Amino acid sequence: MFLLTTSLIILAAGYITLVALVFFHQERLAYFPQPGLFESPENWGYTYEDVWLDTADGVRIHGWYVPAAEPRGAAIFFHGNGNNIDSNAHELRALQLFGFNTLMLDYRGYGLSEGSPIEAGLYHDADAAWRYMTETRGIAPKSIVLVGQSLGGGVATYLAQQHDVAGVVLMATFTSMADVGAEHYSFLPVHLLSRNRYPSLARLPDIQAPLLIIHSRDDRTIGFSHAERLYAAANEPKTLIALDGYGHGVGLGTALIDHTPEVEHFFASLPLPAMQ
Repeated sequence: MFLLTTSLIILAAGYITLVALVFFHQERLAYFPQPGLFESPENWGYTYEDVWLDTADGVRIHGWYVPAAEPRGAAIFFHGNGNNIDSNAHELRALQLFGFNTLMLDYRGYGLSEGSPIEAGLYHDADAAWRYMTETRGIAPKSIVLVGQSLGGGVATYLAQQHDVAGVVLMATFTSMADVGAEHYSFLPVHLLSRNRYPSLARLPDIQAPLLIIHSRDDRTIGFSHAERLYAAANEPKTLIALDGYGHGVGLGTALIDHTPEVEHFFASLPLPAMQ
């Protein structure tokens, strides 16, 4: 009996220690910032401008503004938790193909941006990007499409809930970051521990903009069920493109390989005002 009691105490102490470690170091599990950049839109054949933005909480962040040859609208692109803007040539090519002046933003701690990532901070970054596009560039909100990949979808839905935008594109996006964590660490009370939630699903009923969801049925990082639940919660008009044979991180570039008509229809059907 003594040995059993001692073993249970040791197991409980170990579990409590594990829970504490996850709670205090969860940002290391949620974000994988890559400092520095190794490519630029110039390497991909596009002219661009380096953009430096100051957030409301005093962090300086970096991005690229890439004008389209014949602009129909504008886009803000939010990347995933393990990427920088220089990892997204295919997404930029797709947005350029459809005629969108694009701001590609590196969150705090990523690329050349200062600071360290956390949910509230990434929202400040998104707000700074929005001010740049609407105030500095003078672009009408209804001309702007918000494009988010994986983690970036959580940032895009935050911004779309605040503003009346032209459209939203969610690529390999979760219902919430806490939901993904709970699936991968089912032995931990993730929903109680999580400081980084990004509640995309809860925000969708408040978003009236046309929505395009792109997700792979073979995604083992963020399962396809997330896309199905997002789609079910969203308002019309909405489109779900289900891909096969791809892992996590699919996007516009991937979808264009097998689903070009659906992607083209989404962008062509957006009621965009004339660009100034």
